[in-house]
Amino acid sequence: MFYLNLSDHQAEGVKVSEINKTRLKMSIKAQPGHMNFTHFVKMSALLLWQAVHEVLTNSPKKVQLDRKQSATVQHLVNVLRQWEDEELEVEESIVVDRIEDEEEDPDYDPLINSSARYAIPTDPDNPAMCRIGDQLVDVDLVQQAVDYYGSFGDAQHIGKARPSWNTVNKKFPFIKKERHLRTLADFERNGLSINLHNAIKWVSGKLYEKVEHHLEQGHILHDRDLRSMAMEIVAVNNLDIRFKASDSWIASWKKAHRITSRKITKFVSRKRFVDAAVIQKKSEECVKHVQSLMKGYKNDEVYNADQSGFVCEMHTMRTLARTGSKDVHVVVRSESNMKKSYTVMPLVNADGGFAPKMFVVLKEPNGKFPAKGIFPTHNLIVKAYSTHMMTKDLMLEFFQDCVFDPRMPRNMLLLVDSWSSWKDSAAIESVKPRTRKLKTVLIPPGCTGMIQPLDVGVFGQFKRIIKIMNAYAQRNHPDFHLSVRDNTLKVISLVFWQLSHPSLKEWVKQAWYSSGYITQHPLKYDTPTNLLFPLDVAQKCQIQPCCRPSFIICLYCTKKICFHHFIEEYHNCS
Repeated sequence: MFYLNLSDHQAEGVKVSEINKTRLKMSIKAQPGHMNFTHFVKMSALLLWQAVHEVLTNSPKKVQLDRKQSATVQHLVNVLRQWEDEELEVEESIVVDRIEDEEEDPDYDPLINSSARYAIPTDPDNPAMCRIGDQLVDVDLVQQAVDYYGSFGDAQHIGKARPSWNTVNKKFPFIKKERHLRTLADFERNGLSINLHNAIKWVSGKLYEKVEHHLEQGHILHDRDLRSMAMEIVAVNNLDIRFKASDSWIASWKKAHRITSRKITKFVSRKRFVDAAVIQKKSEECVKHVQSLMKGYKNDEVYNADQSGFVCEMHTMRTLARTGSKDVHVVVRSESNMKKSYTVMPLVNADGGFAPKMFVVLKEPNGKFPAKGIFPTHNLIVKAYSTHMMTKDLMLEFFQDCVFDPRMPRNMLLLVDSWSSWKDSAAIESVKPRTRKLKTVLIPPGCTGMIQPLDVGVFGQFKRIIKIMNAYAQRNHPDFHLSVRDNTLKVISLVFWQLSHPSLKEWVKQAWYSSGYITQHPLKYDTPTNLLFPLDVAQKCQIQPCCRPSFIICLYCTKKICFHHFIEEYHNCS
């Protein structure tokens, strides 16, 4: 597998590293000592093109190239040939950067694309404060004065006589002059509310302060994070305004504050060192075989199991940054945590459900947990080993604790990859209860990316949610470390629990449909990320009496919950 990243704004270098014997990754990195690929292309584009053309046309005339240049030409030739064979995927991602040499837009109106309406003006710099003369007074206190003044009669002086200025002043000292009574009457007549234009302008300024801070700290940011921060500012400051940080508002805000979205095009080749046609044929044969077997089972009796390595400190490889930056530095809590991994192995069925338990393997010193034990979860089977890798013995424990869980079907068809331990049917049979029936089908080597449901449509969302949580913790809860054993277990248990919610069954079915095993197209669904982190998620935590901003919606109780109550307090409303 080759990754070739070409950036329009950033000079970067090339580093080639072998991932394993079946794939390579060519990644662009801005590090000293690596070949400056962007510079090389600019200086020698015609020479490179000529060399590539000669290779593709088998021209006897060859341009003289050094070893590095030849390697670059060969990579480009491989990419072009794989595109020709329709084995090349082109992915585009958006990162944000600050424009260093441009000034902020003086004509920017934060009300643009906000669907806001004007109201009686509150203070531009303090939107929850109302200006009475030369004083700034809390809007709620002013409302109390309006209610008191109006209780003696309406604005047309119907009913009791209005209280005198001296009477009102004694109760509300900020009414210092008699003309301020006219202001109260105006508020009574027209209503007192926060001016949305001023409030949103204030939110815009506070958002810029937050973004500046996070960029300076090297935190990972995306448009989703800008939206979340904007809504948090509204919630935390009790701004009673109708405001939604829409995509168009975020786009306008970034333009005005010299923040730009930078497009990076990634050419991803998934060509293995075997004939692609052979893999396709084996995949089709396997799918047909499984489909024929599925006729003897209900969809909720057909399962797929797969192991996946999760990095302890998981981040996205892209982030928002200042436009024009030569280098983008991202801060991580520990470099070792970027390499330390644990293994998860869930089970999903063709009816869109997860097995009740997920198998987890943690790397521990001497392969043992500490004497004090580990954090207890309701849906994980957690094992310690000297590495995070699965072994045959661990596989047998997986069957005992997860596959043969009392809540699992008594008759099962299990789809797994070509890992050698899966082939030991005698060992599996030795731990199978007499009352259970199990048939195992192995997916051929090289085909899992095409026809293994967990790889096709589940693990991607699983990891994305954990990345979102890690990025949020880094920005807002720096003392919470996801790499700490108990915190790791809390996070993966909670994410697995949310993914198991019945509302996500159609999403899981899509993975089986895309793999080819079921032919009925799933009903319309939303992804777990969109359901857990909607646009309006950042409000007040609904766990009473908490006043922290919420960051997630629990799919079970539908409450918007803060990081502390959902993760640190291990929210398990069932």
